[in-house]
Amino acid sequence: MQEAQKLFYIKPIKRKPSLVLIVTAMLLISVAVFPTNVAYSTQDDNPKHVPGRLLIKFSDGISVDVQNWILRKQGVEVEDSMPQINIQVLKVPENSLIGIKSKLEKISGVEYVQTDSIIEPQIMPDDTEFSKQWHHNKIQTPNAWETSEGRQDIIIAILDSGFDATHPDLAGKFLASEGYNVVDRNNDWSVVSCGHGNLVAGAAGAMTNNNLGVAGVGWNNKILPIRITTSNCYSTSYYIAAGITYAADHGAKVANVSFGIYAGDRTITNAAKYMYNHGGLVVAAGGNNGQTLSYKDNRYIISVGATDEHDDIASFSTRGKYIDFTAPGVSIYTTCRCTTSVFNSTGAFYYPVDYMYATGTSLSAPIVSGLIALMFSQNSSITPSQVYDNLKQSAIDLGSAGYDTSFGWGRIDAGKALKSIVTNVPQPATINVQPNIDTASQSISPSSAGEEAVSSTEQVGTSTSVEDESKENPGQSKKSDDNKQNKESKSSGNSGQSKKSKK
Repeated sequence: MQEAQKLFYIKPIKRKPSLVLIVTAMLLISVAVFPTNVAYSTQDDNPKHVPGRLLIKFSDGISVDVQNWILRKQGVEVEDSMPQINIQVLKVPENSLIGIKSKLEKISGVEYVQTDSIIEPQIMPDDTEFSKQWHHNKIQTPNAWETSEGRQDIIIAILDSGFDATHPDLAGKFLASEGYNVVDRNNDWSVVSCGHGNLVAGAAGAMTNNNLGVAGVGWNNKILPIRITTSNCYSTSYYIAAGITYAADHGAKVANVSFGIYAGDRTITNAAKYMYNHGGLVVAAGGNNGQTLSYKDNRYIISVGATDEHDDIASFSTRGKYIDFTAPGVSIYTTCRCTTSVFNSTGAFYYPVDYMYATGTSLSAPIVSGLIALMFSQNSSITPSQVYDNLKQSAIDLGSAGYDTSFGWGRIDAGKALKSIVTNVPQPATINVQPNIDTASQSISPSSAGEEAVSSTEQVGTSTSVEDESKENPGQSKKSDDNKQNKESKSSGNSGQSKKSKK
């Protein structure tokens, strides 16, 4: 257990009853505690995984019939499958999990076997009274909107905790009939397990220029709602991978995962590769533990750290070679369906609010996802690698010159990113009236934006580093292990010019 704590950067915890341990790791939203219904095991090298579940990937060329024959011979039950990425979901006795996993790994034709990680959302809502939506001016979103306000057919998939289909600033943006619930395997995506999904959806694509509430970065882009969590707001590798493949199969150009997947395990990486090969990108929260992690870069996942209004790296923002970019993530005013409290001489009373300030890389990621949707809207024929290179060339270089493990390639600049993309597709008519961001929600006072919530930031991914996914990327070279070389190539040229180099 000590080795697992060191590997996953888990702070030592005194032994407590299991119920107390679970409660301390739960996400709290607006002072409401959601009871957990997903137990986790501490067997194997992964301290948190779904009991009795393994994910197995066979090598390419192994037929489904052969796969099923092998699994039958081992006496394991197939619970589900993801044929798009050749993954089988196995149901096994928890007390035999380690032995069965070890046995399957030795079979010829098996590429890998992993436990199904339990993965936490990356958000820390608070009620700090900064100016509403300061992040738009910081990343020059209004300048980006002058170039493109987005297109409804360029879809942002939000993989999260369920969404309020009636929220006045979100309802018109959801592709309601196409949404999906991967946990229950049905279309009931509006079952809200906690408030996380509404916060993330609002940052990426709340309704804009509607004289109500807040503005999302993806002005006109539609949102594909995909629920990937159980009732306690946790997800797993399986659910996230299934959500990504669903997003790719349903035409999304960007899939946002505001959860602590860090560099992603092998199953999530296979799903992200599937999305990439379908012309889209996966964007993930970089993490909220404030530490420097040793994960290598994953070329199929854009991991986003958080900055504050002064362009400083947020104290909680996780660092590492897997971080690609940073974006505002402190006191982001966004949509919610939550409660806040007021104390007076008679005690406390609670009332609902539709907006609140929230903090975390969970907000940074959808801001980048919204920008990527605008970029695809400007030119739908560009490739994922071209989108990445454009983000890299247009980013504001902060920290050490060139790439560094805190800011990645820098803090995104939406205005520069959009202006450097050549348009070759018809654009919708431009609306010259810009949203009044500062006064859009005067009925909601900053002091009533919401109560603090605490999120566990323990590492919950698997120990398998995706080395084969981090060395090369045709057309999408991301980072260099030698930052000194990058410093020599820093340029202050125009947004369309190469700003940094890996070599």
